[in-house]
Amino acid sequence: MRRIIIVIIAVLLFVPTLASCEKHAPVNFPQHIMFNYTARNLGDLFPCGCRIPLGGLSRRGGVLKQESPYPQLIVDAGNFVSGNTGYDRFAGTYILKAYVEMGYHAVNLGEKESIQTIEQIKSWDELTGGILVSCNLVNSDGNPVTRSFLIAEIGGIKIGITGITAERDIPEDAIGLPERIDPVEPLLSVMDSMKREHVDFIVLLADEPETELNRIIAAVPGIDLVVQGDEFVSSRTPEVYTLAGNTRLVNTSEARFRHCRRGDRAGSDDG
Repeated sequence: MRRIIIVIIAVLLFVPTLASCEKHAPVNFPQHIMFNYTARNLGDLFPCGCRIPLGGLSRRGGVLKQESPYPQLIVDAGNFVSGNTGYDRFAGTYILKAYVEMGYHAVNLGEKESIQTIEQIKSWDELTGGILVSCNLVNSDGNPVTRSFLIAEIGGIKIGITGITAERDIPEDAIGLPERIDPVEPLLSVMDSMKREHVDFIVLLADEPETELNRIIAAVPGIDLVVQGDEFVSSRTPEVYTLAGNTRLVNTSEARFRHCRRGDRAGSDDG
């Protein structure tokens, strides 16, 4: 039995949550922005073998390229690769090429990306033209291995996007890896930077468990939406919860949703 956790999926969050940023927004502020996100692709390139096949980069691209009546933000919350073997790096390269073609605005470095060498991460970042983001994976001098945040202008709204990842198991004899630091201090710094850029809405891509997110969000006020990648599964439409400070959390944790068994799939809302 294998969990199929790749797909597309989209949190079709038609954002009344954006009401909080109207104070900065232009007069033509859109009533809705569609948030599409993926997480835990884990190196999969092709559809699964289920009775109703799910996933696959080509299928995902087809859904994202469909005309939408709303401006769209497209992000990945982390773990687009599965490990740090040669094949994993090969697959990761083509996944990121596909993400660029699909128009992703930001890709968080999750746990699986955190066990890649800094050299590999920088190579991937250059390949994407700079859409990788993380504020708590740093190199030996304490600076982020990629940019700590991005700003995407969607429908006239400036959306600040940053990302964090949880503690990881470091492979034996690994060298040249980034260091993972506690995200609170770097997030506070990022929030100050985004305020100076006058962003209208702040999104945190988080490969972190929900229990840890409550601690982090309580210490870092001002984040509008958290997209959680930790334990992402694709069985149901994501649900929205409220964390400290009225921050919204988009969550599809396995504690709430079913697993997918090969050849036995029903009731999915995925693309």
